Amino acid sequence: MTWFIYAIVAIFTASFINILRRILIKDGDPISYSIITQLSGALLALSFAIWKGFEMPPIKEYPLNFALVGILYAINTLFSFKALKLIEASQAVIIFSFGTVVAIISSAVFLKEILTIQRLIGTLFIIISIFLVTKLKNFSVNRGNLYALAAAVCGGLATVNDTYLLRFSEAVSYTAIGFLLPGILLLFFYPRSVKKFNSFLKPKTASNIFLLALTWVVSAIAFYTAIEKGALASQISPIMQSGIILTILLAVIFLKERDNLPTKIAAGLMTIMGVIMIK
Repeated sequence: MTWFIYAIVAIFTASFINILRRILIKDGDPISYSIITQLSGALLALSFAIWKGFEMPPIKEYPLNFALVGILYAINTLFSFKALKLIEASQAVIIFSFGTVVAIISSAVFLKEILTIQRLIGTLFIIISIFLVTKLKNFSVNRGNLYALAAAVCGGLATVNDTYLLRFSEAVSYTAIGFLLPGILLLFFYPRSVKKFNSFLKPKTASNIFLLALTWVVSAIAFYTAIEKGALASQISPIMQSGIILTILLAVIFLKERDNLPTKIAAGLMTIMGVIMIK
């Protein structure tokens, strides 16, 4: 399969992630949920990698880059959970799209990827869609929006770092390490969060965490495989944002988020137009 097919799989699975995170985090602690989902994802990804044939990523050869994997995804995961606790999933996912701009600029600077006029126009469509939904004239600076913006920046930088490391790594094995390092880092800085893990043993909570971790791992493997098969950071990051429209619709169905729905759908369609141009 081509990288674009894997990107489509990543888009559809990623669309469910923010919905599941929003459901989980409503009455929970962002830190403990960040740790448990990262470690659960690492266990699932590692199991699949061992079944497929685990290949140790070159951590010793690129220690700084793998340190960034841990740091950037730890912040991205934690701030994403914090954002989703405070603002709607349909709003957060649009702000998360700012990571696309970060990824495109960073890939041009660090990876020397060529920015064609068509890709720039496609990216502009995505940015306009973000402005359309957030309505900047009424946009309030609050903690939820700031957490989402910080998560977006870290996510965009992490995508560029992933693109570089996947030149030397096998995608599934890299996924396992990509979940494990942030989980360990968060656990190191927040060891007291372990005390809250007992609440995760409840059948409903445990099943929701497993579903989130499984969906996240499948999305990550598809995402990394797309990069491994040749997708550029300046392509894959904007294309992933096409899942916004699906996330908005899922938020309507599962979370009853119906405010400004026509505007959100219009922005989602504009995002898809941008994605078509970027491809």
